Amino acid sequence: MSDIIICPACQPFFWAMGLFIYAASAALVAIACGAVVSAIAYLLFRKSRRKETRLVLPCSMAVLTTYVVFVGIFSFVCLWFSGAFSTPDERLFTPTQPVSEEDIVGTWTLDSASLELMEEEGGYEISTDTLTFSDEGTFELVNMPDWCGPGGPETGGFYSSSGTWQIWEYSGECGIFVHFASVPEFPDGVYTQLNIGGKEPPYYIWMWAGDPDAGRVMVFERQEGGP
Repeated sequence: MSDIIICPACQPFFWAMGLFIYAASAALVAIACGAVVSAIAYLLFRKSRRKETRLVLPCSMAVLTTYVVFVGIFSFVCLWFSGAFSTPDERLFTPTQPVSEEDIVGTWTLDSASLELMEEEGGYEISTDTLTFSDEGTFELVNMPDWCGPGGPETGGFYSSSGTWQIWEYSGECGIFVHFASVPEFPDGVYTQLNIGGKEPPYYIWMWAGDPDAGRVMVFERQEGGP
């Protein structure tokens, strides 16, 4: 349910292959630009009596153009993949003040954006999904799409469970440490973490939907009338 779920699979090979492909593509574009600049420079200076001007200058301009274009394209691709140009989702911001149990106790439901994502990208039917925390340290999850399950397969179905919870804080980060008494893939129970989002109350609770590398999240918001 989060990025610390029992060691989610990493795919360094695919990341390396992706970077290699983008680097190769950027290099081809950069070489083409360098060749064009070199040809233009040669046409401009071909009648020069100085060999350095007639030959060396076009070559130098070609090399410089190739380098600048490659670095520019590849840097843009890396920044784009890292999310530098995306609009930050304020629901996922780290809280700037301590989170208390009173901020968590109550019933939470998926927000409208998560329901839309669940239907359009996950292929799930819209349902009533609730996450309820009690002040006695127990919780109940009802009718949750299985692409948010702790390590289980995505079948387009739903699951429910219950267990215990507590808030954890470490190095400025905080979340909800939960113990599911039983889920389909872990009948003996499993420990994981739910993320707390929002700089200040009212907070959100969020979890990854499917592979974290896909960047999809499901976000809960507390129903009005909670403690």
